[in-house]
Amino acid sequence: MQGHVALPIPQERYEKMSQSHFQSVISKSTALAFLLVTIVAVFPAQAGEIVTPATLDALWDDPTDPTDDANAFVITQSGRFRFDQFTCSAVPPGEPTPDPEDIFVTLLTETSNTVSLLFQIIDGGLIFAPDLWDLHIGFRATVVDPLYHMTGQTLTITSHTEGDSYLIMTEEIRDADMDGVAGLTVYNNIPVYGTKESDYADFEPRQTQVYISKDLLVKGGTVDGGGMVYVSDFQQTFHFEPIPEPSGMALLILGCLGLGTIGWYSHRKAC
Repeated sequence: MQGHVALPIPQERYEKMSQSHFQSVISKSTALAFLLVTIVAVFPAQAGEIVTPATLDALWDDPTDPTDDANAFVITQSGRFRFDQFTCSAVPPGEPTPDPEDIFVTLLTETSNTVSLLFQIIDGGLIFAPDLWDLHIGFRATVVDPLYHMTGQTLTITSHTEGDSYLIMTEEIRDADMDGVAGLTVYNNIPVYGTKESDYADFEPRQTQVYISKDLLVKGGTVDGGGMVYVSDFQQTFHFEPIPEPSGMALLILGCLGLGTIGWYSHRKAC
């Protein structure tokens, strides 16, 4: 049995094959380059996007600072949620009130039905009697994905108080038309480290965009009471779900109504 013998390829045929292979490679490379250009054109890098953790100062659209990026925003990895229009003010300004540079904002891992922003104050905004400070923070939350909407929100604060000190956080939630949606209040005067207090608000009707305005008042108590407050963090959790699709019965009814309308119109036209 004779073995397989590789026959030489004629030079002319070899050149045609090489040319054909070269053209194929060029065509594939061109197609790949075109695809990459198309992807970049359709999904451009988003100017102003801030990767967390980031300071509130980096996110804050400070109207008095012309160097601030007025388009700064945070967006979830899925692209489903976007947070922007951050604001911050304090009373009294300066010590002992935390500065926006001392407040870190972190976008926590998104789950199937929640997304959270974590606010952490360097040194916990530690305050002793008889001092106090009042911090105002605002931002906008938007559901970018048209298939989802927000169903509610949970506000949680982790803190520690001593003596006759206390802290209270109030929050106002407004919709895209700036109409009131809900309000939250969290209060703590428990002298236990790591105490968590939270409040929940249900969004009815459901929302795709809300404006958050929060006020954190921290009172160090009186000198006689030996007050002290330490704020570990506060967390904003948004709950969302898919927008319900029309049920099969609803679609059937709509279909019947459509056919009935067409039949009525055709009968009337024939008359």
